[in-house]
Amino acid sequence: MSTPVAEDGRVQVEGGSIWYRLVGENDGHPVVTLHGGPGYPSASLQPLEALASDGQVVFYDQLGCGNSDRPDDPSLWTVKRYVDELERLLRHLDLAEVHLLGHSWGTMLAVDFYMAHPQSVRSMVLVSPALSASRWKQDCERLISQLPPDLRAIHADPDASKDDIDRLKSEFMSRHFLRLKHEPESHKRAMEGFGEQVYLTMWGPNEFTPTGVLEDYERVDDLSDIEVPVLLLCGRYDEATPESTHLYTSLLPNAEMKVFENSAHNAFLEDADEFITTVRRFLAST
Repeated sequence: MSTPVAEDGRVQVEGGSIWYRLVGENDGHPVVTLHGGPGYPSASLQPLEALASDGQVVFYDQLGCGNSDRPDDPSLWTVKRYVDELERLLRHLDLAEVHLLGHSWGTMLAVDFYMAHPQSVRSMVLVSPALSASRWKQDCERLISQLPPDLRAIHADPDASKDDIDRLKSEFMSRHFLRLKHEPESHKRAMEGFGEQVYLTMWGPNEFTPTGVLEDYERVDDLSDIEVPVLLLCGRYDEATPESTHLYTSLLPNAEMKVFENSAHNAFLEDADEFITTVRRFLAST
């Protein structure tokens, strides 16, 4: 099998320029990937290049992380600016209608982009969806309640030391973010390009403490307005829990859901083959 054609480029957006990569041939309806974080760049999504055998896949690093510019300006880190950034990228690439594939924070971006530009979206794949900050926080509290007593005590202690908090975060992430024993190279590269200012400003100090711009993000009541086909995916051990993912699926008019039994928050790394097969089947049906 030949290697799909790849092309890199940059486009100017509000606040600087962003880097993008096109993989595969454009069949008219490319898959545009929206990485998580905020600030966890597209290197993490490298396994999705496998989809390029069926059509073009677009990767890009949102402003503030990865290969894109990193302006020191917290006022830029808003949902609307990221929606406008995506619209600017699609115009630059002359893409009128696309499939959106968002991961974690990228599912927020996908839904908000659809709400602003429904005519540009053919379908959506929402991976480890984060469509309600309040439900996310509740789910994380429940997951933390299942940790060993000493770690639960750290979470309950407002004066806990940094070392203890780091120990709690490490255990939580190993259970509910990435369960692989060996860290994939794509994840390493993503962490090297992590946009800390973006994450802290938009989300907060860790996965289970939303205190930033997205603290009040809620789209549950808007899901019934989404008319395009939607595939929702999560891991059995995901911080984006199967219970919340099932709720979102039930509220969407044209949606289906799958849980990957061996995965946490990164099924495209933890259950890569099954993940690609599932997404490929969905895209073929839309």
